[in-house]
Amino acid sequence: MTAIFLRRREISLSTTTVLKYMRELKLRSVVVPKKPKYHKGDCRKKFDNLFGQDFTASKPNEKWCTDFTYLYLADGAKL
Repeated sequence: MTAIFLRRREISLSTTTVLKYMRELKLRSVVVPKKPKYHKGDCRKKFDNLFGQDFTASKPNEKWCTDFTYLYLADGAKL
């Protein structure tokens, strides 16, 4: 990333030289982990569609719906 930044500013340095200067200045790069790849196919658990996309209710608390959202933490764990 630093080498690309320098190249855009028309400063010609090899990646080895950039690494040497980064070590001298005690600079460290930030590595962002890649997202897990999507695997085509069926989901783990499949539930029947009991509502048939009809979410209207005649009284309160007659129908309840939920959705699952997966959160990826900085350490790569999934909630």
